[in-house]
Amino acid sequence: MPYKVRIAGLVLRRIHSWGLPDAVLVEVHLRLRERLVQQPALQLVSGDGPDRGMFYTFAMIDPDNRLCVHQFAFQVFYETDEETLSVTSGVYQRYFY
Repeated sequence: MPYKVRIAGLVLRRIHSWGLPDAVLVEVHLRLRERLVQQPALQLVSGDGPDRGMFYTFAMIDPDNRLCVHQFAFQVFYETDEETLSVTSGVYQRYFY
């Protein structure tokens, strides 16, 4: 079944406010728009805290600084048409080794 992704405007603004390097920013958009739609059931994990729902999480090493890791978590819901994935929130953390 082909899936579509809808990213809330607030999430898009938040992503751009994080000040990510260009290569990381592009990768975030690729993962949300192209990779998430490929077998989302295998990529989403259930939340067990107060923010129940499904989460799409990933981390990546900064290509310009191999000691820097960017970690992301996005809350995702299946819309009622069961073909659209709605990204409703996201958090980001950067850490260094």
